[in-house]
Amino acid sequence: MKKAVFFLSFLLPGLLPGQVAITGFNHLALSVSDIEASTAFYRDILGLEPIEVPDDLKAIRSWFKFGGGQDLHLLAGRTEPVADNSRTSSHYSLTIPDADAVEASRKRDSIITASSALTALGRSTSPTPTVTSSS
Repeated sequence: MKKAVFFLSFLLPGLLPGQVAITGFNHLALSVSDIEASTAFYRDILGLEPIEVPDDLKAIRSWFKFGGGQDLHLLAGRTEPVADNSRTSSHYSLTIPDADAVEASRKRDSIITASSALTALGRSTSPTPTVTSSS
């Protein structure tokens, strides 16, 4: 019976009770160990636009516009390091116009990201995003 209902849900979308109409993706929340360093990385290195956080959350939250009407929420409180930052584990990916130009700029300006600086200190922020060039 379950197989029949599952199969019918694809044939007759919207007719089965309990379905939720998802109209978009609202935000991604990442737990980080150092809210200040993570905020600096996403604001200063990636250039994300900050969003005002309610006064009672400013010490433990940082919010950014992520593009396409979505937000990124940083949540203070991570106590465990990111154990596996490989492409086969949990991650997110960003699309940028030209990854080669960004890499050249980072090398030219000797930019050390907040993430790599904390890793060198034996600490970790959030998972480092995978960057994909659209060119």
